[in-house]
Amino acid sequence: FCPTPDYRATQASRLWLHTVEDRNGNRITFHRLPDGTPTAVTHTGGYHVDVSCAAGRITELAVVGPDGPTTVMSYRYDGDGNLSDVVNSSALPLKFGYDDQARITSWTDRNNDVYRYVYDRDGRVVETIGPDGALSSRFDYDMAGGVTLYTDATGAVTRYQHNELHQVVATTDPLGNTTRSTWTRDDRLLTHTDPLGNTTRLEWDDYGNLLAVHHSDGSTSSSTYNHLNLPATSTSPDGTTVSLAYDERGNLTAVTAPDGAVTHLTHD
Repeated sequence: FCPTPDYRATQASRLWLHTVEDRNGNRITFHRLPDGTPTAVTHTGGYHVDVSCAAGRITELAVVGPDGPTTVMSYRYDGDGNLSDVVNSSALPLKFGYDDQARITSWTDRNNDVYRYVYDRDGRVVETIGPDGALSSRFDYDMAGGVTLYTDATGAVTRYQHNELHQVVATTDPLGNTTRSTWTRDDRLLTHTDPLGNTTRLEWDDYGNLLAVHHSDGSTSSSTYNHLNLPATSTSPDGTTVSLAYDERGNLTAVTAPDGAVTHLTHD
C-alpha cells in the first residue's frame, strides 16, 4: 500500500489509498482528484473502471472496454445522504429505507419484496419482518445473563450464550442440543465440544496460523509454515505428510506427496 504522491498537500491525517500491489507485482491503482474524490480504478491486467461521484458520494461504476464505458452499477442517495438505491445490470433497484437515526429499517429487493427491521431503544434489532412471514424472526437479549434468544419464522428458538468478550461459548438448538466453544482473546477457536461431549482442540501460533487440530478420537492433524506464513507441511491423522515449496514471491512451485512424488508448478 502507498498514499497518493501529493499527500503532503492534503490534510495531514487524511492519506488516500493510491495503490495495492501483491508479491507478483500485480497492482491496483486508485485515481483521484486533488481533493481525494475517486475518478477511476485501474489494474495492471488491463482492467479499467471509471468512478462517477456527486457531493462526495459514488454514483456510478463503469467498466471501460474497446467500445467505451459500460455502466455496471449505479447508486442513489436520499436527502440525508443515506444510500437508497443500488442498480445493477438488470436496471432494477435494490432499495433501502432508514429511520431518523440513519439505521436501515427496510430493504426492497429487485422482485419488489420488502424486508423490515425493528430496533429497541438500545439500537439492537429485535425483529425482522419478511413478506408473508418469510425470513421473519425475533431476537431477545439478556445482557446481564449473556444470553441471546433467536426465534425463527417457524417459532423454533435457538439460545446463544456469550462471555464477557461477546464470544459465543454455547449454542443450544431448538431440540435442546448444546454445542460449546472456547476462544482466545483474539477470537481464535480453541475447543469445540459437540452435543455428545466430543471435543476437538485447536492450536495456533502468534501469527494466527493453525498449527494443530486434536480430534476427539485422539488423532491429530498438524501444519508448519514458512517465513511468509504459507503452509510448508501438512500432516494428516495417519501420519502422512505433504510438503509444499514456494518461490521468493510466495508462489507455490512444488508439492511433495507422502510417497515422495513431486509435482512442479510454474508461473508467468
